[in-house]
Amino acid sequence: MSCNQTRTLSYTLLDGEFTFLVTAVGHVERDPLTLLGGTVAKTVAFTMKEFLVEETRMKGGDIGGAEMSDMLRAAFQHACVEADGICAQPACEEEVKRCRPGCTVTAVLVNHTRLDCFAFLQLGDCFAMLINAATGEVKWETQENYFTDPNELDRYGKAGSMKVETIGTRMNTFEEERRVDTTIHFVEGPNQGLSIPVPEAARVLKCGMFLPEELKETQRVPVVGFMPLPVSPDPLAFFFGTPGLFYKNSFGPPDPEWDTDQRKVRLAIFLARPSSRMCDDYRLLMKDTGLQKLWTDHPDLWKKYSRQCEQGEDWLKQCKMRVCHIVPDQNWKEAVDRAYKEILKSGVLEKNVTLLSDTQAALDALVHFATMVLSDNTVSAGALVLVPKAVASGAAGEM
Repeated sequence: MSCNQTRTLSYTLLDGEFTFLVTAVGHVERDPLTLLGGTVAKTVAFTMKEFLVEETRMKGGDIGGAEMSDMLRAAFQHACVEADGICAQPACEEEVKRCRPGCTVTAVLVNHTRLDCFAFLQLGDCFAMLINAATGEVKWETQENYFTDPNELDRYGKAGSMKVETIGTRMNTFEEERRVDTTIHFVEGPNQGLSIPVPEAARVLKCGMFLPEELKETQRVPVVGFMPLPVSPDPLAFFFGTPGLFYKNSFGPPDPEWDTDQRKVRLAIFLARPSSRMCDDYRLLMKDTGLQKLWTDHPDLWKKYSRQCEQGEDWLKQCKMRVCHIVPDQNWKEAVDRAYKEILKSGVLEKNVTLLSDTQAALDALVHFATMVLSDNTVSAGALVLVPKAVASGAAGEM
């Protein structure tokens, strides 16, 4: 199922000396059928790209990490101006007030010259990782911005007159996902007494005049940084995508006790060796997923489900049959059936597919597996495989 609110893209700049990776997810708070969230996401992604095209053309290839970080920050600010301008147009005024659009964005700028470094920008709940393309070992990862992070609560408290209240677990999510509903209360100043429900991402680009300026500016502060590409005997790969890959604990629940997000560890291993995970380790693949939790902890869901229909079927077909039994509508069933067919089409169950041997097939298996285990039906991901002094890129895989 295509996601009209998402842009997961990669661009080559300055004759291959740089690559710009960006994931922007648009959203609206009301009227989910409107395309305005997607318009904001598209504007942000393409405006940042155009800004960086011009900057790299003027500066050339000898750009260090600190300067690349500054370029990403400036590109994002330029994109904010463009997105605000679109939403301020008289033709959009009523729609903006009604649906309250916004987007989150993750961006990486890679320098492929002798400098061998990259810069990143993080705003919200999209993600990026740098992994060993052969093993899936995570070398670097973004830290997504959620209100469950004490640092974000402190940041809002220091911003001025705002107090953050987390209401509880979001509707239609598992408690183990740690996804919460949040309200911002203004406790002093001209907006004292005002309470505003906000998206679950603590950093987000919101457009329109419906928010107090203090809240809007606090939400828009990105995390920006840079680092050298690590030395590795194996090729490295950047992997980037949307938060839907983690919904319903598709790759297990988050574990705050670990320094590295264990969901991303499982995700990266799957991407690097999808055939191995799906053919040899599928029980580990299903461990602690939302689907497994429903199967073991909610027998009432399966009262009318017959295990006899699973006899003689492989585990993936059984998975599809179980999911189609509990999803709420025909659209979901069609999405799950389509995901199952796309996994078969990718060939990961018939041959030894790896990220290095067939990047697109590995991505296809990943995004469609997430849908197979009840994740979001608008998953999008992309990968860029780095080979010393050369680049072999995998196109973004979407569902």
